Amino acid sequence: MSTRRMILFVPTVLFIILNLMHLLGVWSAAPFIQVLYFLIMITLIFQAGVMIGKHTVD
Repeated sequence: MSTRRMILFVPTVLFIILNLMHLLGVWSAAPFIQVLYFLIMITLIFQAGVMIGKHTVD
């Protein structure tokens, strides 16, 4: 796995885990932080999908 992919996938997985912990009630934060982390997670998932799509088309 290339370094660029790793730099993108590690934060994506960490934000997914953080949001799942919030849904399970293990982690809590201010509402603004919760929304911010959720939006970051969606953005990172989208970027990872675009990167995977680029490599499968080439």
